[in-house]
Amino acid sequence: MSTNIDINTPIKPSSSSNNDDDYDDDAINDIEQRIIELENCLMGHQVLSLDDLLRTPLPYITTTTNSSSPSTLRRQTSPSTSSSSSSTTTIISNTNLVDTTLQSGSCISEQLDRYRSQINNIKTDNDTINSFLNLYKDNETLFNTVMDNDAIGNGGLITSVEKLAIILSSEDDIKQTARYLQLLSELEKFINSNSVSSIPSSITALKPLQSFHNEQQAITVALNKKLEQKIQSYNDIVEALSTRFAYWDMILSEYEKSLGRGEL
Repeated sequence: MSTNIDINTPIKPSSSSNNDDDYDDDAINDIEQRIIELENCLMGHQVLSLDDLLRTPLPYITTTTNSSSPSTLRRQTSPSTSSSSSSTTTIISNTNLVDTTLQSGSCISEQLDRYRSQINNIKTDNDTINSFLNLYKDNETLFNTVMDNDAIGNGGLITSVEKLAIILSSEDDIKQTARYLQLLSELEKFINSNSVSSIPSSITALKPLQSFHNEQQAITVALNKKLEQKIQSYNDIVEALSTRFAYWDMILSEYEKSLGRGEL
Protein backbone atom coordinates (compact mmCIF):
# COMPACT_ATOMS: atom_id res chain seq x y z
CA MET A 1 0.00 0.00 0.00
CA SER A 2 1.49 3.30 -1.07
CA THR A 3 1.73 6.35 1.17
CA ASN A 4 1.01 9.82 -0.24
CA ILE A 5 3.72 12.28 0.71
CA ASP A 6 4.64 15.81 -0.22
CA ILE A 7 8.04 15.69 -1.90
CA ASN A 8 8.56 19.38 -1.14
CA THR A 9 8.47 18.59 2.58
CA PRO A 10 11.73 17.09 3.87
CA ILE A 11 11.47 13.56 5.22
CA LYS A 12 11.99 13.72 8.95
CA PRO A 13 14.04 11.06 10.68
CA SER A 14 12.21 8.81 13.11
CA SER A 15 12.93 8.59 16.80
CA SER A 16 14.72 5.27 16.35
CA SER A 17 18.48 5.34 16.81
CA ASN A 18 19.05 2.88 13.97
CA ASN A 19 20.26 4.72 10.83
CA ASP A 20 18.57 2.17 8.54
CA ASP A 21 15.15 3.21 9.92
CA ASP A 22 15.64 6.98 9.85
CA TYR A 23 13.10 7.44 7.07
CA ASP A 24 9.72 6.00 6.30
CA ASP A 25 10.27 2.91 4.13
CA ASP A 26 6.76 3.05 2.71
CA ALA A 27 7.20 6.67 1.63
CA ILE A 28 10.52 5.89 -0.05
CA ASN A 29 9.07 2.85 -1.80
CA ASP A 30 6.19 5.01 -3.01
CA ILE A 31 8.62 7.56 -4.48
CA GLU A 32 10.62 4.79 -6.16
CA GLN A 33 7.45 3.34 -7.70
CA ARG A 34 6.35 6.74 -8.98
CA ILE A 35 9.76 7.35 -10.56
CA ILE A 36 9.70 3.92 -12.23
CA GLU A 37 6.24 4.64 -13.66
CA LEU A 38 7.44 7.96 -15.08
CA GLU A 39 10.49 6.25 -16.64
CA ASN A 40 8.24 3.68 -18.28
CA CYS A 41 5.96 6.42 -19.61
CA LEU A 42 8.84 8.36 -21.11
CA MET A 43 10.80 5.43 -22.55
CA GLY A 44 7.68 3.68 -23.85
CA HIS A 45 6.81 6.59 -26.16
CA GLN A 46 10.31 7.81 -26.92
CA VAL A 47 10.01 6.88 -30.61
CA LEU A 48 7.02 9.22 -31.02
CA SER A 49 9.01 12.32 -30.11
CA LEU A 50 9.40 15.07 -32.70
CA ASP A 51 12.99 15.69 -31.60
CA ASP A 52 15.63 13.69 -33.47
CA LEU A 53 17.78 13.33 -30.37
CA LEU A 54 14.94 12.02 -28.23
CA ARG A 55 14.04 9.46 -30.89
CA THR A 56 17.54 7.97 -30.68
CA PRO A 57 17.31 4.58 -28.91
CA LEU A 58 18.56 4.69 -25.34
CA PRO A 59 21.23 2.25 -24.18
CA TYR A 60 19.98 -0.87 -22.49
CA ILE A 61 19.94 -0.18 -18.76
CA THR A 62 19.45 -2.77 -16.03
CA THR A 63 19.56 -1.85 -12.39
CA THR A 64 20.19 -4.41 -9.67
CA THR A 65 19.82 -3.57 -6.00
CA ASN A 66 20.27 -5.53 -2.82
CA SER A 67 17.38 -6.44 -0.54
CA SER A 68 17.66 -3.21 1.47
CA SER A 69 16.59 -0.86 -1.33
CA PRO A 70 14.88 1.65 1.03
CA SER A 71 18.06 2.04 3.06
CA THR A 72 20.03 2.39 -0.17
CA LEU A 73 17.79 5.25 -1.27
CA ARG A 74 18.12 6.84 2.14
CA ARG A 75 21.89 6.74 1.90
CA GLN A 76 21.71 8.33 -1.55
CA THR A 77 19.36 11.15 -0.50
CA SER A 78 20.68 11.79 3.00
CA PRO A 79 23.10 14.76 3.10
CA SER A 80 25.16 13.18 5.87
CA THR A 81 25.88 10.00 3.92
CA SER A 82 25.85 11.26 0.34
CA SER A 83 29.58 10.60 0.02
CA SER A 84 29.19 6.86 0.69
CA SER A 85 29.14 4.38 -2.24
CA SER A 86 25.75 3.20 -3.43
CA SER A 87 24.89 -0.49 -3.62
CA THR A 88 23.11 0.04 -6.91
CA THR A 89 25.02 -1.17 -9.94
CA THR A 90 24.04 0.24 -13.33
CA ILE A 91 25.06 -1.65 -16.43
CA ILE A 92 24.89 0.30 -19.67
CA SER A 93 25.30 -1.54 -22.90
CA ASN A 94 25.01 0.49 -26.10
CA THR A 95 25.39 -1.67 -29.17
CA ASN A 96 26.02 1.37 -31.36
CA LEU A 97 29.21 2.18 -29.46
CA VAL A 98 30.62 -1.32 -29.06
CA ASP A 99 33.98 -1.55 -30.69
CA THR A 100 35.21 -5.01 -31.52
CA THR A 101 38.78 -3.75 -31.70
CA LEU A 102 38.93 -3.87 -27.90
CA GLN A 103 39.31 -7.63 -28.18
CA SER A 104 41.89 -7.47 -30.97
CA GLY A 105 44.42 -5.61 -28.85
CA SER A 106 44.59 -2.52 -31.06
CA CYS A 107 46.48 0.54 -29.95
CA ILE A 108 44.75 2.76 -27.40
CA SER A 109 45.50 5.87 -29.44
CA GLU A 110 43.73 4.33 -32.45
CA GLN A 111 40.72 3.54 -30.30
CA LEU A 112 40.65 7.09 -28.95
CA ASP A 113 40.87 8.48 -32.47
CA ARG A 114 38.03 6.24 -33.54
CA TYR A 115 35.87 7.32 -30.61
CA ARG A 116 36.72 10.95 -31.29
CA SER A 117 35.66 10.48 -34.90
CA GLN A 118 32.38 8.90 -33.81
CA ILE A 119 31.69 11.78 -31.43
CA ASN A 120 32.38 14.32 -34.17
CA ASN A 121 30.04 12.45 -36.51
CA ILE A 122 27.30 12.48 -33.88
CA LYS A 123 27.74 16.22 -33.36
CA THR A 124 27.74 16.87 -37.10
CA ASP A 125 24.72 14.70 -37.92
CA ASN A 126 22.55 15.92 -35.04
CA ASP A 127 21.51 19.56 -35.20
CA THR A 128 20.16 19.52 -31.64
CA ILE A 129 23.48 18.47 -30.13
CA ASN A 130 25.44 20.82 -32.37
CA SER A 131 23.29 23.84 -31.49
CA PHE A 132 23.49 22.99 -27.79
CA LEU A 133 27.28 22.73 -27.88
CA ASN A 134 27.53 26.05 -29.70
CA LEU A 135 25.24 27.69 -27.14
CA TYR A 136 27.18 26.18 -24.26
CA LYS A 137 30.47 27.32 -25.74
CA ASP A 138 29.18 30.88 -26.05
CA ASN A 139 28.00 30.91 -22.41
CA GLU A 140 30.63 28.65 -20.85
CA THR A 141 32.20 31.49 -18.86
CA LEU A 142 28.83 32.48 -17.41
CA PHE A 143 28.01 28.88 -16.51
CA ASN A 144 31.34 28.40 -14.77
CA THR A 145 30.83 31.61 -12.79
CA VAL A 146 27.40 30.49 -11.64
CA MET A 147 28.72 27.05 -10.73
CA ASP A 148 31.64 28.45 -8.74
CA ASN A 149 29.49 30.96 -6.84
CA ASP A 150 26.83 28.40 -6.03
CA ALA A 151 29.40 25.79 -5.06
CA ILE A 152 30.86 28.22 -2.54
CA GLY A 153 27.49 29.23 -1.11
CA ASN A 154 25.34 26.11 -1.23
CA GLY A 155 27.59 23.26 -2.23
CA GLY A 156 25.90 22.66 -5.59
CA LEU A 157 23.34 24.08 -7.99
CA ILE A 158 20.60 21.62 -7.07
CA THR A 159 20.38 18.67 -4.73
CA SER A 160 19.07 15.21 -5.51
CA VAL A 161 15.95 15.86 -3.44
CA GLU A 162 15.27 19.07 -5.36
CA LYS A 163 15.69 17.23 -8.66
CA LEU A 164 13.25 14.60 -7.45
CA ALA A 165 10.80 17.32 -6.43
CA ILE A 166 11.00 18.90 -9.90
CA ILE A 167 10.30 15.55 -11.57
CA LEU A 168 7.42 14.61 -9.29
CA SER A 169 5.86 18.07 -9.60
CA SER A 170 5.20 17.23 -13.26
CA GLU A 171 4.10 13.66 -12.58
CA ASP A 172 0.48 14.20 -13.66
CA ASP A 173 1.50 16.07 -16.80
CA ILE A 174 3.96 13.34 -17.78
CA LYS A 175 1.36 10.61 -17.31
CA GLN A 176 -1.25 12.61 -19.23
CA THR A 177 1.22 13.16 -22.07
CA ALA A 178 1.98 9.44 -22.08
CA ARG A 179 -1.74 8.67 -22.38
CA TYR A 180 -2.04 11.08 -25.31
CA LEU A 181 0.96 9.47 -26.99
CA GLN A 182 -0.58 6.04 -26.44
CA LEU A 183 -3.78 7.25 -28.10
CA LEU A 184 -1.77 8.63 -31.02
CA SER A 185 0.04 5.33 -31.43
CA GLU A 186 -3.31 3.51 -31.51
CA LEU A 187 -4.64 5.89 -34.19
CA GLU A 188 -1.43 5.70 -36.20
CA LYS A 189 -2.75 2.69 -38.14
CA PHE A 190 -5.43 4.91 -39.69
CA ILE A 191 -2.88 7.52 -40.72
CA ASN A 192 -0.51 4.93 -42.18
CA SER A 193 -3.21 2.99 -44.07
CA ASN A 194 -2.72 2.02 -47.72
CA SER A 195 -5.27 4.55 -48.92
CA VAL A 196 -3.48 7.39 -47.16
CA SER A 197 -0.01 6.27 -48.21
CA SER A 198 -1.11 6.17 -51.88
CA ILE A 199 -2.16 9.83 -51.85
CA PRO A 200 1.16 11.21 -53.23
CA SER A 201 1.07 8.89 -56.25
CA SER A 202 -2.61 9.65 -56.77
CA ILE A 203 -1.88 13.39 -56.79
CA THR A 204 0.60 12.88 -59.62
CA ALA A 205 -1.93 10.85 -61.59
CA LEU A 206 -4.66 13.46 -61.05
CA LYS A 207 -2.61 16.43 -62.29
CA PRO A 208 -3.71 16.05 -65.99
CA LEU A 209 -7.35 15.74 -64.90
CA GLN A 210 -6.95 18.79 -62.68
CA SER A 211 -5.58 20.81 -65.62
CA PHE A 212 -8.53 19.70 -67.77
CA HIS A 213 -10.97 20.71 -65.04
CA ASN A 214 -9.30 24.11 -64.76
CA GLU A 215 -9.75 24.65 -68.50
CA GLN A 216 -13.39 23.63 -68.27
CA GLN A 217 -13.87 25.98 -65.35
CA ALA A 218 -12.44 28.89 -67.38
CA ILE A 219 -14.76 28.05 -70.30
CA THR A 220 -17.73 27.83 -67.93
CA VAL A 221 -16.96 31.25 -66.47
CA ALA A 222 -16.77 32.78 -69.96
CA LEU A 223 -20.08 31.16 -70.98
CA ASN A 224 -21.76 32.42 -67.82
CA LYS A 225 -20.66 35.96 -68.62
CA LYS A 226 -22.05 35.68 -72.18
CA LEU A 227 -25.32 34.26 -70.83
CA GLU A 228 -25.63 37.15 -68.39
CA GLN A 229 -25.12 39.60 -71.28
CA LYS A 230 -27.79 37.84 -73.40
CA ILE A 231 -30.26 37.84 -70.53
CA GLN A 232 -29.63 41.54 -69.94
CA SER A 233 -30.20 42.26 -73.65
CA TYR A 234 -33.44 40.25 -73.59
CA ASN A 235 -34.65 42.16 -70.55
CA ASP A 236 -33.88 45.48 -72.28
CA ILE A 237 -35.82 44.43 -75.41
CA VAL A 238 -38.83 43.25 -73.37
CA GLU A 239 -38.81 46.49 -71.40
CA ALA A 240 -38.70 48.55 -74.63
CA LEU A 241 -41.59 46.56 -76.15
CA SER A 242 -43.62 46.94 -72.99
CA THR A 243 -43.11 50.70 -73.09
CA ARG A 244 -44.11 50.79 -76.77
CA PHE A 245 -47.25 48.69 -76.16
CA ALA A 246 -48.27 50.95 -73.30
CA TYR A 247 -47.86 54.00 -75.56
CA TRP A 248 -49.96 52.41 -78.33
CA ASP A 249 -52.64 51.44 -75.84
CA MET A 250 -52.84 55.03 -74.66
CA ILE A 251 -53.22 56.32 -78.25
CA LEU A 252 -55.97 53.78 -79.04
CA SER A 253 -57.82 54.67 -75.88
CA GLU A 254 -57.81 58.38 -76.74
CA TYR A 255 -58.93 57.60 -80.32
CA GLU A 256 -61.84 55.50 -79.06
CA LYS A 257 -62.87 58.34 -76.77
CA SER A 258 -62.81 60.85 -79.65
CA LEU A 259 -64.92 58.52 -81.83
CA GLY A 260 -67.46 58.14 -79.06
CA ARG A 261 -67.94 61.91 -78.75
CA GLY A 262 -68.43 62.24 -82.55
CA GLU A 263 -71.27 59.72 -82.59
CA LEU A 264 -73.08 61.55 -79.84
